[in-house]
Amino acid sequence: MNYPLSDDLRAGFADGSLPEAFDLVLATHLSLQGAAGIATLGGAMLEATEPVAMADGALDAALGRIRQSKPKPKKEDLAEIFPEPLRSKLGADAAFAPWQVVSQGVQEIVLPAEGNATARLFSVAPGHAIPAVGGAGKVVTLVLQGAYAAGDSRFVRGDIAEEAAQSESGQVAEPGDPCICLVAAEHG
Repeated sequence: MNYPLSDDLRAGFADGSLPEAFDLVLATHLSLQGAAGIATLGGAMLEATEPVAMADGALDAALGRIRQSKPKPKKEDLAEIFPEPLRSKLGADAAFAPWQVVSQGVQEIVLPAEGNATARLFSVAPGHAIPAVGGAGKVVTLVLQGAYAAGDSRFVRGDIAEEAAQSESGQVAEPGDPCICLVAAEHG
């Protein structure tokens, strides 16, 4: 199942007003969504901007650049769990990422981010809870591998959950592969 982004998140991403941690989560989410994600972002950008007149020949110039571009080869390996732009943020091969043990069954990587929010990558063994990371601020969780359940909802690769605040996590990794999530949390 795919959970939609709120209008506030989409507009904030489109106009560049989100903290870096949220930008990373949303850009990674859109990367996983492919063309549909780009269309979603494009719609938010159009809604958030004022119309301007285009120069004569602008459409032909843009179409010419598209025709001249060459597709980039897709890298098929373990790092595909960590799509761009997350892979670049890690700064290392995903297989050798510097995981730190948080508790039994839970590891994390704290990613550098500017602003009033943090970004964390969690690897959670089946049956264990994703740690609560938020205070009074917004929390956004993106699933990169595996799945987790939260109440009656189930989140799988590419799904994103948005919460106004998170005091205790009710998000439990399901059986199968470890649940790897990218989480941005705003400091309240």
